[in-house]
Amino acid sequence: MTLSKVVQCLTPNKLHHLGRAAKSRRSVEIIETLKKTYAAAMNRHIFWAREKMG
Repeated sequence: MTLSKVVQCLTPNKLHHLGRAAKSRRSVEIIETLKKTYAAAMNRHIFWAREKMG
């Protein structure tokens, strides 16, 4: 899965709604992990873009 696909799937808005919809503790854990993964992916992408720009 490409980063752009991940970004399309995991917009902060969608994460927020998923978080609100998650009722069980397990679901909340999954959402938190997704949020961290999303943030890390974005940070790497921004860093990579800056490196490319020079």
